[in-house]
Amino acid sequence: MNMDLTFYIRPEQYVEILEWCIENFGKSNSTWMLLANNDIGGELYFKNEEDAMAFKLRWL
Repeated sequence: MNMDLTFYIRPEQYVEILEWCIENFGKSNSTWMLLANNDIGGELYFKNEEDAMAFKLRWL
């Protein structure tokens, strides 16, 4: 059986991920503010928890 395990992320969840990144990696990168202000991505999705974590770490 083939199951689609994609997790869809609402804009407010995206902001939570953004805040997590700022909390853990600092505010020095202006990319955080750009992403937060422009709501880039719309419907973001992850295949699994590892994919979500990779997204959090991608902006280092």
